[in-house]
Amino acid sequence: MIYKQKICIGCGKSKQPEEYSKCRSRKDGLQPKCKECNKKDNKKFRTEIQPDYYSYETGYFKDKETWKYISLYQLADKIIKIYMIPFDDGSMYIGSTKAHLHLRLARHIADYRRVKEGYSKHSRLIPKLHAKFDEFDDIEDIRKHIIENTVIIDECVGGKTKQYRLEATWIKRLMNRGNKMLNTKIPQRYQKMIVK
Repeated sequence: MIYKQKICIGCGKSKQPEEYSKCRSRKDGLQPKCKECNKKDNKKFRTEIQPDYYSYETGYFKDKETWKYISLYQLADKIIKIYMIPFDDGSMYIGSTKAHLHLRLARHIADYRRVKEGYSKHSRLIPKLHAKFDEFDDIEDIRKHIIENTVIIDECVGGKTKQYRLEATWIKRLMNRGNKMLNTKIPQRYQKMIVK
């Protein structure tokens, strides 16, 4: 079912479908509340209703069984994946992960959000990629773009050293071909590496 307009159950205003997040379980494929109302609800939950939810001492993550499950799920014991996030202007970011790809992409968004809110250390900052994220209207648009456009360009089995070497190889290879890269640096030990 496709609507030209939909009334938000939060603010009661009639809005365009683009102003709603998607929801596969609903008949019209859209959330009942608009993105703006959802944003307000999320902020209220984090600041007023349950501000300690993300606390390691008193919140959801205080339970050791929860952490065991999360640790096993995120464990980097899987195949090395080299991925590319392309953008409309021809620029691209190359990354690597041994965890599930959707977790790594979610981490990019979380890191970006935390840097913007001033919570994260500079180690999580990827200046050119985050500058590219700034061009989007909101976090949902960033999420949609990276989910729909990220592609795995290489896979192999190996340890962390092989993972970082393979990532550096792809960055240098694409740089040599004249591509506009959003990666800010290559580890020192791989800078002199010759790539065809």
